[in-house]
Amino acid sequence: MDQYDIACFVGIIGFIAAIFAAISAFQWISALIARTWPTVPGVVTGSWVDERMHARSGKGYAARVVYEYQVNGETLRSDRLYFGSNGPSSTGVDANILTELTVAKYSEGKQVTVHYNPANPKKAVVATRGSFLYPAIVLILAVIGAGLQFGFLDKIPVLGRLLQ
Repeated sequence: MDQYDIACFVGIIGFIAAIFAAISAFQWISALIARTWPTVPGVVTGSWVDERMHARSGKGYAARVVYEYQVNGETLRSDRLYFGSNGPSSTGVDANILTELTVAKYSEGKQVTVHYNPANPKKAVVATRGSFLYPAIVLILAVIGAGLQFGFLDKIPVLGRLLQ
């Protein structure tokens, strides 16, 4: 690859990383705002591992947790644990273990503290944090982009042959 190709590729990686960074920032800012929302007690009414088949990567796993809470005498239901939690499922054995741990943590009948949006009480979360998926993607893309830009990825034998 010549310098122009590398610069174009780094630019594309940077653009994609910026998109994921924006999504991540929105989720984490929303989580910070949710920390100021009123709280009410809630109860988990359902908790399970949702399995999906992916054409390329095999089985995917996602933790599904449903909880109920009351605001102003109205019983509401939500399935959002945290901002970004209702996203795509993950694949692999580790993903299954993580989803099983989440389901165990939020087992049916468990009492939880629900943070709800006072302007729209149907919008609620249990954990006031964002997803760790998008920051991880940004970090990986940043390392790849820096490696291409500063030329240290070609020092790795397999990648060096690919980049020539």
